[in-house]
Order: sequence, then structure tokens, then C-alpha cells
Amino acid sequence: MARPVPGVGVGCHGAARARAWGPAPATVPKLPPVDPRGVHRASALVLSAAVAVIGVALIVEAVSAASGVNATRLLLGALFVAAGTARLVVWLRRGRDG
Repeated sequence: MARPVPGVGVGCHGAARARAWGPAPATVPKLPPVDPRGVHRASALVLSAAVAVIGVALIVEAVSAASGVNATRLLLGALFVAAGTARLVVWLRRGRDG
């Protein structure tokens, strides 16, 4: 059976810590409320840019690789770039309009 270690666990340890830190504050400061639309817009921007970057990476990989599936990778890369940039254009236009 293990022996208890002095100062660890329940006992005067918690009381000493409370005295060292002083009394708890009466109110805890709250963070400002988060706008869900702002979070959605920011995530749409980040994910659209990520899709376009993945498309560019697919195109670079297809051009630099010497395998038989280059046409498929080029097509997928072009589609990813098109989808990412189209979403970014929609995001920018919607931001200007409203």
C-alpha cells in the first residue's frame, strides 16, 4: 500500500493555494458574443481557398509525375481550382452587395 505524500491531495494544500491567490473575483469577464454569420463567412473563405490550393497541387503533381493517370489528375485539379475560385467570387460579390 502506498504512503500518502505530504502536501498532495485534500487538506491544507488547497487552503494554502486559496490564500496565495486571494479571494475569487466577484464577476468573471465574459467574451463578446460571436456572430454566426461572420464565422460562416470566414470558414467559407478559408475552405474555398483550400480547395483551390488543393487543385493547384493536383495540377503540379500531374505535370511533374511520369505516370499514366496524368490526364485524370489534371482534370481533377482544374475542377478543384474552378470550384474554389467560383466560391471565392460568390463570397466576394455577396460581401459587396450586403
